[in-house]
Amino acid sequence: MELKEYILPLIKWWWLIVVATLIAGGASYAATLQQPQLYQSSTTLIIGSAVEDLNPSNQDLYLTGRLASYYVELSQRSSVREDTRQALGIRSLPDIAAWVTHNNFIEIWVTSTNPELSQAVATELANQLIRRTPTAQEDEQEFANELLNDYQEAIRNTRAEIASKQERLGELISATEIAQLQDEITVLETNLRRLETNYTNLRATTQRGAVNTLRVVEQAQPGRPINPNHMATIFTAASIGLVLAASAAYILEYMDDAV
Repeated sequence: MELKEYILPLIKWWWLIVVATLIAGGASYAATLQQPQLYQSSTTLIIGSAVEDLNPSNQDLYLTGRLASYYVELSQRSSVREDTRQALGIRSLPDIAAWVTHNNFIEIWVTSTNPELSQAVATELANQLIRRTPTAQEDEQEFANELLNDYQEAIRNTRAEIASKQERLGELISATEIAQLQDEITVLETNLRRLETNYTNLRATTQRGAVNTLRVVEQAQPGRPINPNHMATIFTAASIGLVLAASAAYILEYMDDAV
């Protein structure tokens, strides 16, 4: 008898349940047809150069992970997004999402109704982040790279000169000449250590060796269409309509005090 009492309201108000379910599902179906097609574009950036280092330390990986989180948070700041909007000359930005992957990679996803716009926003937002890095000054970087190349050439020449003098050292017999050549080698070795130290210090301030650098490793492409799961939306709406109608049936039966 108790089970029958629970089922009777559903049987009595079956038409209400069916109508409510159909209306909810139909309204959801109509709404999904009116939704515009969305497109997504993404770009990937990398922090530092740990992946190019043969022996990256745990400290480097830790710092790149922390810096990646910092730049993701920076991408959500209104100043960065406003600069992006002004650079593109648009009234408003589409939906933007950014997160850290694999510790030192940053992915930026842009969703828009325009595939070219989603690509342009992802590209420009990445550029705005790169401009905020300490190594973003192109002129200074070019000059630093020239100095690095000069240091590399000087180091190679010094090493070659040391090797040549050491080879000559084994051929000498005169103690005076040997002592003089050893003094020359000592001076060259001192210069070599100085050059290597200067090279290492300078490299740490450029994109070749600095940790706090940001560069694009995967360029944004025109947005690809997103295929939303319309059936899941319609089924959810129909389920909600069914539950509400069944609840209404029980409430109506509870309020009915007729004999």
